[in-house]
Amino acid sequence: MQTVEVNGTVQIAGIQVRPGDLVRADEAGVAFVPRERAADVLEAARKIDAGDTKRKKDIDSGASIAELMTRKYK
Repeated sequence: MQTVEVNGTVQIAGIQVRPGDLVRADEAGVAFVPRERAADVLEAARKIDAGDTKRKKDIDSGASIAELMTRKYK
């Protein structure tokens, strides 16, 4: 591994990453979020999380798979 740039724009796997951009990684992959889109991405993530929470409650309350498939969670 070699340091290419410090506090400058770099290309990672063809993606431009600038200082201040958010970088998140886990065992499933890596996400780069431009700083100016961070609020939009956070809002979308909160909606997805709310839908997932509702789905989990429906499962815990005994909803069938057929019922779950007809409900909108996002």
